[in-house]
Amino acid sequence: AEDIIVSIGNEQRARIGSIPDGAAHAGYRAVFYGRGRGGHGVRDFEGAQLRSILAGIVPIDRRTLREGFLMAVARDGYRVSITCSELFNRSDNSEFLLVDREGESGGRFSIYPPMDFFSDRAVKALSEIRFLMIE
Repeated sequence: AEDIIVSIGNEQRARIGSIPDGAAHAGYRAVFYGRGRGGHGVRDFEGAQLRSILAGIVPIDRRTLREGFLMAVARDGYRVSITCSELFNRSDNSEFLLVDREGESGGRFSIYPPMDFFSDRAVKALSEIRFLMIE
């Protein structure tokens, strides 16, 4: 299955099988660098704002913004960290995108972080989003 499992700690809270109707969308044109292959040229990325999808699943409060983070996990085990403040408390109009790549090879969903110069936090074949708190 290509669904994304969304958990808080070890408790599964939701499954995302498609971009929800009404999710805020955005698009960015960006120079994409990294993944051991240098520049990938100029690419257009379009998708749903990740925060608009997760806002109804994850409780957003001061403590979450200060101490919360998410771990995005790809099918192959690749993991990236995103702080809740980066995701939910942005003022630069540069939103993490959840991209639906249905019909393309390499997994249905990916995360694209337009605010990052390098592609290290771009995750293809996204399988899980797990929210954790710093203890």
